[in-house]
Amino acid sequence: MDDEEDETVSYKKTPKNAKSYFTHLCQVMSLKDGQLYGKNHVFEKNHLLLLTPKDVCSYFSLKVFGCVNPEESATSKFGRSSSLMFYKKAISYFMPNKLLGWNVETKSGNPTKSIQANALIKVVQKMEVRKQGKPSQAVRALTMEEIKFVMQMLREDNSSLPKKIAVPAICAFQFHMIGRIDDSCRFVMKELKAHDSFDFALRGRMCWSKNVMEERDCPTQIILGANDPGE
Repeated sequence: MDDEEDETVSYKKTPKNAKSYFTHLCQVMSLKDGQLYGKNHVFEKNHLLLLTPKDVCSYFSLKVFGCVNPEESATSKFGRSSSLMFYKKAISYFMPNKLLGWNVETKSGNPTKSIQANALIKVVQKMEVRKQGKPSQAVRALTMEEIKFVMQMLREDNSSLPKKIAVPAICAFQFHMIGRIDDSCRFVMKELKAHDSFDFALRGRMCWSKNVMEERDCPTQIILGANDPGE
């Protein structure tokens, strides 16, 4: 990467796994400057250095309160604190000094890591606890009866053999390992082995997970077969 690339930020240069972040950078900079920046805009890093905690808080307020300067009686009916945490992460990704906290005296550092931005998020969190904010959109977990019903439907589906066998198998494996379905799909056979002490059991490791950062974070788990094919 040459010096010219180091001095600019653009959608094209953003890694694929962070493409969604660029939208929020454009929006907060558009709000700050009073002009619309699209996905094709190239930001100079000197331009990004002008972003302040006030600009970040104005953007956060617009997202959750519907205006940049909400009244004290306003409630966060348009957004959740979890959304603000995502916006914070997205904007912070492009900040030239993203590893530094905001320095009030020198007016430098990462504005998303300022006292003002964090305080605003806490205010929204408190509103949610008091049922004054936007209701949670979280989806509840399946009950045991619902899981059994889904497994039964999959096993009775005769449209294709892979669907009838493979899909129920991966769903049962996900349930057994207490994992996410996308992580379960990345399980590799070399991590499935016979148990050293019990000939009726297997052992396996779920290495793919958003919470796994080190090898010790994915210990070996015992895998047991079920006598009941419905389980």
